[in-house]
Amino acid sequence: MTGKATSILSVLSLLPLAACGSGGDDTVPDVSDAEAEGEVGHEDGSDADADPGAEDVVFPDDGACPAPFLSCDGTCTDPAVDPGNCGACGTRCEASEWCAASACACRPGRTLCGANCVDTNTDPDNCGGCSNSCGGANRCADRSCGSTCPSGTQSCSNACVDVERDPANCGECGTACAVDEVCAAGACRTFTPATGCSACPCDICGSGLCCTYPGATLVVCLDATVCP
Repeated sequence: MTGKATSILSVLSLLPLAACGSGGDDTVPDVSDAEAEGEVGHEDGSDADADPGAEDVVFPDDGACPAPFLSCDGTCTDPAVDPGNCGACGTRCEASEWCAASACACRPGRTLCGANCVDTNTDPDNCGGCSNSCGGANRCADRSCGSTCPSGTQSCSNACVDVERDPANCGECGTACAVDEVCAAGACRTFTPATGCSACPCDICGSGLCCTYPGATLVVCLDATVCP
């Protein structure tokens, strides 16, 4: 077995994906002759004869993690982006946060208003900006207060949200995804940072889906059949 193949198998064994919820409408293609010859498909349907991300980091065969990666509970992870080990093993961010540059911060698209990460596009108490309250029964949509929610959204505590994508109201009002989950097609889906990959496709995602984190360029492996 070559060193490259061994390193990929090592990472595959270290980065299992957890399942959460049901999948979307799209499906992961069946194994084809091209895949059997070593070509990896991308979720947008493109081919990947060369994987620009998988070559970024080569992990030793003994499972050791090269700097700046850390071994947390036997898994190589990047503390700069892992919300369950943010900056150090065991440092877990809040559900409304993600890990950026080794520190917990509001998820992309969220703004820190007081002590809470909120979506100023839809939050009726911070509509368009912190402390800008719609008041009464008025709803917030697209950073503006109004009496109704636009098509494609529904009112969740007067916030006009898309339950297919909103991690705070995923699938239905009040269903919040965990810190290591994103909302894809109305279901919370577990993700892991695609350690060592800077772009999709990424071999270490294995049977999972290579996606970019919503609102960001971070590459993640997602236990789903459709990216958020």
